[in-house]
Amino acid sequence: MKTVNDTQAQVNINTQRYDKLFFESLEWLKSINLSQVDRKISGNLDELNLKAATLHQLAGIYITRGDLDGAMTLCQNSLKIKETLGDLRGKSASLHQMASILFARGDLDRATNLYQQSLEILDGISDWQNKPATLQNLAQIYVSKGDLDRALQLCQQSLEIFEATGDLRGKSGVLHSLAQISAAQGNLGEAMKLYQQSLDIYSSLGDLQGTSATIHQMAGLHMRLGDLNKAVQLYKQSLEIKENLGDKQGTATTLYNLAQVFIVRREFDSALQSLQQACDIFNDLGDQSRKAQALGVTGQVLWLSGNYGKAIVSSLSGLMLLAQLNIEQQTQQAIASDLVDWRNEIGAEKFDALWQEEIGQPIPDWLSQSPQ
Repeated sequence: MKTVNDTQAQVNINTQRYDKLFFESLEWLKSINLSQVDRKISGNLDELNLKAATLHQLAGIYITRGDLDGAMTLCQNSLKIKETLGDLRGKSASLHQMASILFARGDLDRATNLYQQSLEILDGISDWQNKPATLQNLAQIYVSKGDLDRALQLCQQSLEIFEATGDLRGKSGVLHSLAQISAAQGNLGEAMKLYQQSLDIYSSLGDLQGTSATIHQMAGLHMRLGDLNKAVQLYKQSLEIKENLGDKQGTATTLYNLAQVFIVRREFDSALQSLQQACDIFNDLGDQSRKAQALGVTGQVLWLSGNYGKAIVSSLSGLMLLAQLNIEQQTQQAIASDLVDWRNEIGAEKFDALWQEEIGQPIPDWLSQSPQ
């Protein structure tokens, strides 16, 4: 099973082979009638095992392409077959993959639940090969939740297993996670050291996905340390690898982060270009939440550039999108606060005139009644 660091690219193959497998698998799967699974189980176990495995692998390809909804559907179908067959190891793998999708969506509680179910199965069948990856992924969720002590405990358990089995790729993934924990604790020097150790292993293994993910994280550390030139250099290296791998979600995320560096450097044209590219990819992937966030940041950059009208349009578009989705309340509040601050900055009369010119709708009460 892959770690979360590999969630966006489950199959590490070149783009040509990747596309060939994708389309051939789609054609082959047209012949599968999942509603007949229960009746066919006594007839051809090999066929069912092959179908479950193919669904699982195809779900990984959907993840890489950013189609998380499609990936989840394939995982659920694969899980159904594995449960029918009594395949515990396969069931654990499907639960693990589904948890990774939920983690990518930000649904941490459900992801935790599925990882724990997967872990219980692995413990029950003494599967030491796949257990550390699940421990590591759980650790990353606890990092996201802010429970760093629990995350550190899980990573150390995972590292012990990888070192005992001589699994270098697994070890590099744990070092990556330990670096994230150190960074979250504010120990940036230690985090950089751990990332470098992880990068050395990924590079020696020729693991481009792991390499790009680690370089991306190191770029973020350099930004926090104030070395903006190094941050830009590393983000661009990571971006090139992700584009070559066809990792659309990773590409968009790196473009978004690269824009943050350009904003700090007040290179607004470059920031807007990166944000537009990220926004387009998020839109193509159907990731409306990330698209809305990108629109909000785009509004901030346009405002800093003095393009007040377009700034209002972009930020309002992001705010309305999040409101329609009924998610990201904190981000909604941040974008709304930007609009309130801008109105106060240039004065209600000028702002309201721009609003009417660009939006053509009355100012909402929450904005017009905001304190001046």
